[in-house]
Amino acid sequence: MAFVVIDPLVFRPDYRPALPPEEMKELEIESSDSLVVLTILTIPQEDPLKLTANLMAPLVINSKTRKGKQIVLSDLNYSHREPLFPAHVLSASEQGVAGAK
Repeated sequence: MAFVVIDPLVFRPDYRPALPPEEMKELEIESSDSLVVLTILTIPQEDPLKLTANLMAPLVINSKTRKGKQIVLSDLNYSHREPLFPAHVLSASEQGVAGAK
């Protein structure tokens, strides 16, 4: 099994999930130097440009020990289907494809 993942700061520079202290302790993360946060992507087969990221359950990894886990956040401000591309970008893309036919 494999997952397509991305650093969420690439498309959401303001992404700062509040990670539970007990999870950080379990992963032996003592500073941000060893913290890696990734999100799992969902890529729809019928329209790959409509890919989404799961910001509600990031992968949290200790880069020094290589221990990691997926943590489900209690913060409801994040979505499990956050679009990577805004709607206006997608509609412009669709128009460009339609115009090319």
